[in-house]
Amino acid sequence: MASSKFIATKERRVDMSDPIDEIFEALARERSGGVVSLHLAWSAALKKLATSEMDAGHIEILAATCRAPRDVELVASLFGATGNAEMLLGEATQDSSYPIGDILQGVLGLCRHLDRDRRKTTLKMAIGFVRCCEESMATYPGLDTLAQVVDRMLEEHGFEG
Repeated sequence: MASSKFIATKERRVDMSDPIDEIFEALARERSGGVVSLHLAWSAALKKLATSEMDAGHIEILAATCRAPRDVELVASLFGATGNAEMLLGEATQDSSYPIGDILQGVLGLCRHLDRDRRKTTLKMAIGFVRCCEESMATYPGLDTLAQVVDRMLEEHGFEG
C-alpha cells in the first residue's frame, strides 16, 4: 500500500518519514541528475539499504560511498548478510590509520571486482583483504588512496575468499 508511511520488511518496519529517508531521497535526486529512470533505480537500491539493521550514521556513510545503484545493492547484500557489521567496522577503523569512508571504498572495490564474476564474499573477509592492502601501501608509492591499492592488488593477486 503506497499511501502508508511505513514499509513492512521481513526484519522490521521502516518509517518513510525518518530523516535517513529524506537524506536518501536527496541523494537519489542528486546522483540521478534528473534522469527519472536513474532516480527510480537509486531510490529502490537505497530503500534496500535503509532496511539494514545498522544505525543511521553507518547507513548514511555506506550510501555516500556508493557511486551507482548497483554499488548500493552490493553493499546492502554484503552488510545485510552480516549480523555484526557495525562491530566489524568498528574494529577495522580502530586498528586502521584510514577513516571508515576509505575502508568502505576498498570494500566496495572488492565487491565490484567479485561482482564481475558473480562472486561474493563475507564482510569479515572483505575487511581483512582491505586491511592487508593497507599494510601493503608502501609497496605502491605511486598510488594515493587505499581504494587504488585494493584495485591494484586485485589486478596483481586476485582474491580467494
